[in-house]
Amino acid sequence: MSLTVVIGGTRSGKSVHAERLALATGLPVRYVATAIDADGSMADRIATHVARRPTYWESVDAGDSLADSVLAGGCTLIDGLGVWLATPRPEWIGPLIAAAAHDQVIVVAEEAGLEGP
Repeated sequence: MSLTVVIGGTRSGKSVHAERLALATGLPVRYVATAIDADGSMADRIATHVARRPTYWESVDAGDSLADSVLAGGCTLIDGLGVWLATPRPEWIGPLIAAAAHDQVIVVAEEAGLEGP
């Protein structure tokens, strides 16, 4: 159906905007998380994201294949692509774009070198 990419600086509100877009679809939402709580700061950011999302959304960890995470017949919100790409993966973006041809996919991506407010 569609692929929407939300791009912006670090902590610029990309995730909030993407979450609003996902909610507005009226479809079941699968939130695909890519961040790892490797330190206290990241753990706090993850907790803020989790607390903000509707409890009825399905949440999953990214894993190696983002295309396999796409929710058939629903909306998949992937937050964020930069974290996922920072680790070498056996597949890249092509399969994800192909999956978006049939389903609603929203991807949050960091714009390199741009800081938020």
